[in-house]
Amino acid sequence: MTHANSIELKTMHLQLRYGEVLVGTITDALEHQGTWLGKFESLMCANRTETERRIGEFIALCKEWHGRVDSGEGPDASEFDAFRDLLTSGQWHVAAPNGAAARIEEAPVFVEGEISWICQTRDAPWDDFGPPVGKAS
Repeated sequence: MTHANSIELKTMHLQLRYGEVLVGTITDALEHQGTWLGKFESLMCANRTETERRIGEFIALCKEWHGRVDSGEGPDASEFDAFRDLLTSGQWHVAAPNGAAARIEEAPVFVEGEISWICQTRDAPWDDFGPPVGKAS
């Protein structure tokens, strides 16, 4: 049932990638005040490359670190220094089913079952987000 004052949120299903590595899927993705949010499911396999292993360790640290924040422990942000290469690589991006893609500023944030990120291009609509990452426009 629709209501005259109801707001329909447009959500999407996206892929999270690091370069050519398919990291996982994002469902129910939506944007709020410049930050994208969604549910995250890892697709990292057991037999991984060194890059995939580091991505998995980074995701695990994010989840564990935010768990400590929630419990009031006050963890130190310097724990992420070991992953500076992943944070500043420019390789993180999200891809829509139509092949459109958007680069992520720094790296996404992972909290148990969820993900958030900020795209480098904030105003572009997802229906026409530009050419796939790595392709000429």
